[in-house]
Amino acid sequence: EIVGGVPVGSAGDFPYQVALVLRTVASPADGQFCGGTLISPDTVLTAAHCMFLPASAIDVVSGVRDLAVDPGQRAHVRQVRLHPGYDASTNEADLAILQLASPLAATPIEVAAPAQAGVWPPGTTATITGWGDLTGNASFSSIMHVAQVPLVSDADCADAYGPGAIVAESMLCAGQLGVGGVDTCQGDSGGPIVVDNGGSPLQIGITSFGFGCGLPDFPGVYTQVDGFFEPFIKRFLDPDDPPDRVRRPSARVVPGAVRIQWRPPFFDGGTPITGYKVRILPGGRVFELGPRARSLDVVLAPGRTHTVKLRARNAVGLSVPKTRFVTVPRR
Repeated sequence: EIVGGVPVGSAGDFPYQVALVLRTVASPADGQFCGGTLISPDTVLTAAHCMFLPASAIDVVSGVRDLAVDPGQRAHVRQVRLHPGYDASTNEADLAILQLASPLAATPIEVAAPAQAGVWPPGTTATITGWGDLTGNASFSSIMHVAQVPLVSDADCADAYGPGAIVAESMLCAGQLGVGGVDTCQGDSGGPIVVDNGGSPLQIGITSFGFGCGLPDFPGVYTQVDGFFEPFIKRFLDPDDPPDRVRRPSARVVPGAVRIQWRPPFFDGGTPITGYKVRILPGGRVFELGPRARSLDVVLAPGRTHTVKLRARNAVGLSVPKTRFVTVPRR
């Protein structure tokens, strides 16, 4: 719930805050395991270390103050996208994107970009929210809590955690050094740390890790999002785009045919893949396949080299083609 915090007045005070819950558990209060933030109607930002389950096991709940009482709005997660640089042993790049099967009505939050890094110098008061442990002793409540914490300098945080534990460019710290008593805790992971940006909330970090909860000498550590915005977070935001190119395409001769295979794109453009298009030259033969297709066997003329172009499709359009060449021997 946030150590040293107070219950929020209403879910509308922090509309971007969402709860990650187990899909098979009917009550969000019983199934909540992490937090997150809505950054577009169908996109949630959270911590990579929260993703110990497949997308098919996770729902997102928004618009809720009390997980035991409020119905809120619930959406299935259809894709989990871990940051490719995530390292569980060091907590580096501890962030993930959840793509939702249906949009949520809540208001998304703005995520800090590199140009905004000067908005939060050390000492700035930041806001933390969540449904995690209230005391550090497994004292949980179903009601969202909120607290304010000062940001801690990189140097002071590095002194607290020791050499190599804090990556200044991609982590930030917050807490009352020497005092303690206010912090995020177990169950708050993946949720936001937010600063005021001219009257609007700006998410500058994701709850990541810490030693204990609210201890005087150990501030909470958060994934600093501005450095991950351009190469990773931004591409998942609306408007949707055509998908990335297919992965691992191949074309090889098998008995009686040529077998064309591929894997889905890493990123579907923000909306589900609806199919694949395979074009073969010369001749211009085109095959339109469904979203679950991963291979195609086709008979091609012997004694020549054929060009195979593969493209993924979504509601926005087609990906850039991936091209492979295959030579069919003479019989």
